[in-house]
Amino acid sequence: MTPLAQHPTTAIWFVAGYLAFFCLCLSVVSALNWPVATGVLDWGRKLVLGPALLALIWYDVREYRLPDLITLPLIFSGLAFAWLDGGQTELFFALIAVTLGYGLIWGVGKAWTALRGAPGIGLGDAKLLAAGGAWCGLLNLPLLITLASGAGLLIAFFVARFDKNKRIVPSAVIPFGLALAPAIWVLECLTRSN
Repeated sequence: MTPLAQHPTTAIWFVAGYLAFFCLCLSVVSALNWPVATGVLDWGRKLVLGPALLALIWYDVREYRLPDLITLPLIFSGLAFAWLDGGQTELFFALIAVTLGYGLIWGVGKAWTALRGAPGIGLGDAKLLAAGGAWCGLLNLPLLITLASGAGLLIAFFVARFDKNKRIVPSAVIPFGLALAPAIWVLECLTRSN
């Protein structure tokens, strides 16, 4: 079990601390009338997104779950940053990306369950892709899905390579958050560096 799984209050303090820090940064930016394009907002992004994605990777590898306690604040903070970046227009497109990201994984999960009779992907993955849509934007959502899928295939290959039968079975459990979280980080960093 991970520390987050063993001590739920630690997870609550973790998320609350980052949300408080996020709100403090927004307050400082607003109070000083700094332009949104300053490095303060960029650092705020990294301080919110990076540790949360690391926690999600750790949690998914250990528990095969992505807790709402981390994924949902990531969605809302991504939407807040989208609004700070481009106002209502950017927020609108980020909301569409959140909806499409969640809907895609939800649909794949429903289709897998209908075909196989057992769940194939969790809604935690859907929420993480929704968060990725909020952070990376609508136009980057297809690239995010492509990067995460490629990383997922590499993880599946790695699992098969070290499996005694050297093959992947349909019931094999692979933590997709391990592929999706780094794809979000890479795409967010590439997007912001341009």
